[in-house]
Amino acid sequence: MLISVVNQRTERTKRYGYYYQQGMGEKQETRARSFHSSASGISSSVTCSRPERIRRIHLQRQRAALKKRIQMFLLAAAVMFMLGAVLTGFSRIHTIKVPVYKYYTAVTVRCDDTLWDIAQQHITESYSSINSYIQEIKEINNMKSDAIYYGQKLVLPYYSTEIK
Repeated sequence: MLISVVNQRTERTKRYGYYYQQGMGEKQETRARSFHSSASGISSSVTCSRPERIRRIHLQRQRAALKKRIQMFLLAAAVMFMLGAVLTGFSRIHTIKVPVYKYYTAVTVRCDDTLWDIAQQHITESYSSINSYIQEIKEINNMKSDAIYYGQKLVLPYYSTEIK
């Protein structure tokens, strides 16, 4: 019977890392922790009391939580980067740019025509606004004001992808 109790204790020691220490007349069960000292390359067993075990477990949980937070942050950063790349046109890098050529056409001013009406009829998407298009028409035709007259010939610019 005594041998079986000793065998049970040694088996428990092998399995769970426990050993028994005589202290103050009663048996105290403490858990043996092994650690590896990387500086000296020596492995040794250290006896840890219950409060120290609790502290170590608490530190392990804190480290695990910190590791999880860092992983979540990195995952969120990667998702944000990919989303930003898609929304800003990262996929449009490989689009083929079609060349656009600038041409000129001549228009004769008719009765009740204004420069604004003529510009609206001939403007293309290449211009940012109708005012910039009118300004270019005035520069090409050497006009100082917006006044045009019946029968006057105007040269109007336009853009096209076709080669003419």
